[in-house]
Amino acid sequence: KNGTYVIAHDGSNTKVRVDQEANQNKWYSLGVYYFKGGNEIQLDDVTGEEGLSVRYDAMAWLPRSDNTAPNATIIDVKDLGEGRYEVHWNGQDDSTGVASFDVQVQRNGGEWVDWLVTTTELKDTFIIDVNAADAENSTYGFRARARDWAGNTGEFPPNAQATSAEPLMIQQP
Repeated sequence: KNGTYVIAHDGSNTKVRVDQEANQNKWYSLGVYYFKGGNEIQLDDVTGEEGLSVRYDAMAWLPRSDNTAPNATIIDVKDLGEGRYEVHWNGQDDSTGVASFDVQVQRNGGEWVDWLVTTTELKDTFIIDVNAADAENSTYGFRARARDWAGNTGEFPPNAQATSAEPLMIQQP
């Protein structure tokens, strides 16, 4: 009596089990997903229970209204040594889900510069040009904003959400 729906969406698959007997003759929500070309919902007729099969004849898609921008934050900056920092970020959205992030960096509290734009990753390695003038004894700040599938983009916070904590000390050979 349980049917398993496989929802292919946004680069992943989600399985949802539905008790077909308890939910017959009524609509049942499979959840909220972002669909683009090539995405699909699959349901086979195998229930795993002897003598029972699944039958269905209708699906409905309801557009969701989303006017609220998502939020994002830098959650960790790890010093990997030799002028490399692994930066981690994450975000949340109330409806359509986070589609991408923008991450900015600043050196010694100066101007913000775009580092990553419309990335779908949740971490990356920031590499400092240790040969650049004034690279030694610099501290780097990071901040992020998110964009959702409805096109809403959050604001960057005014200050760094995380920093490289300790100034970069270049080891001379």
